[in-house]
Formats: sequence, C-alpha cells, structure tokens
Amino acid sequence: VDGWTASWTKSIGRYLVGELAESNFLEVATQGATASLGQRHCEALYFAGVVHLLNDDPTGARALFEQCVGTNRW
Repeated sequence: VDGWTASWTKSIGRYLVGELAESNFLEVATQGATASLGQRHCEALYFAGVVHLLNDDPTGARALFEQCVGTNRW
C-alpha cells in the first residue's frame, strides 16, 4: 500500500491493513470530487461492514451494510 499513488483506492487499502482508523476512513470518503462522493461513501460503509464482520461484530456490520444500501449507490 505504501507504494501506491495517493487515491481513494489507497485509502481503502490503508483502512483494510489497519493504517487508517474507521472514523478517518469514513471522513476521507466524503472528500474530493462531488460526482463520486456518493459512490465512495457507499464503498466506505461496505468495507467498514466487512471489517466488522472479520472482527466478529455482525451487529455493527449489519448497521453499516444497511447504511450502504440506503445510499442507493450499490
């Protein structure tokens, strides 16, 4: 991840390997080009949900997945 060019994809990678806290990751998803903000927000919620599942937190995961679906960007 360190060698990747700064981008939304790098932010996802940094979050998944634990270099970026969830709150910071969700905040980064709201920054940048307006046209892609909704899609990035949905993706951030999805990936955060996956991490909650991996951390044996199905309740937290469900809440994040429901928020992702609620964006209507999936």
